[in-house]
Amino acid sequence: MFTAFSIMGCSLELLKTCAQGIVTVCKTQDEIIRKKLISMRIKTGTQVLI
Repeated sequence: MFTAFSIMGCSLELLKTCAQGIVTVCKTQDEIIRKKLISMRIKTGTQVLI
């Protein structure tokens, strides 16, 4: 039986295909990346499926 678990402080780059996570913080000074995330409606609290 699978038991749910959480990982805190993990980069989205570390998620494997079909894994999901919740954005808790975005640490980028790159304005282009920030605007891309906003255009994709990705912000703190957003659940993502990779």
